[in-house]
Amino acid sequence: SGAIAQYSIEPSNGALARRGTIAAGGPPHSMAAAGSTVYVANRGSGNINVYSIGAAGNLGNVQTVAVNGVNSLQLDGTPAKFLFTGNRAAGGTGPQVCTHTIQANGSLGATPACVAVSGAPLRMQVSGGVLYLLFNATVPPSTSNTNWLSAWSINPATGALTHRGADLDIGAAGTGGMAVSSDGQT
Repeated sequence: SGAIAQYSIEPSNGALARRGTIAAGGPPHSMAAAGSTVYVANRGSGNINVYSIGAAGNLGNVQTVAVNGVNSLQLDGTPAKFLFTGNRAAGGTGPQVCTHTIQANGSLGATPACVAVSGAPLRMQVSGGVLYLLFNATVPPSTSNTNWLSAWSINPATGALTHRGADLDIGAAGTGGMAVSSDGQT
């Protein structure tokens, strides 16, 4: 529907109570939160909405940033300095992963640094200064018929990404998620 639903969490039992919605691009596909900021990737409208989280938990619009083909989001840690976006091929741009610098107010810097990749990253996970990417062959424009994992070192000062080692083929299409241990070993 092109909206983000907001819920309150009852501290005693974890029950959710709907608070309302706030407009987003369409359709919202991935989100990440850091401190008092929420980032929402809108694949269909090709942008990222940035929202502030108020003291009462309500969201307020901060910024909308054009990011063609945005498919996935991941923050670098706590406190977050960088937002990574995985983008499908769009227009004349092939699939890529971009590093967006996070400003003091949670907004994103003007020009991201991007690197080309072999497919659209379906999921992203950061651990131990490394960005792990999961590519799913069912998400175009992959170049093979299997899923694979890729690892990228993150420069802690600039957020620049450097490919590490060989990608790992993990088999037939259809993988939907991944997790990385906090020590980055598994």
